[in-house]
Amino acid sequence: MLDAIEPEPVASLHPLDLAALGAKPGEVVTVESRRGKIALYARADAGTPRGAIFIPFCYYEAAATS
Repeated sequence: MLDAIEPEPVASLHPLDLAALGAKPGEVVTVESRRGKIALYARADAGTPRGAIFIPFCYYEAAATS
């Protein structure tokens, strides 16, 4: 069911953070931590706090941990 709603992995960022990175919604962004990195589609979401990135954890192909 989730694949029908959201078939591709996404990273939600506040629109101002996305703009500061020079990225636009729908573009691929790379998120990196000490555990690795993944590439996902960017989503502008004003509900995501500034300085935070929300990545749903339901995508096997884009598993992310903090």
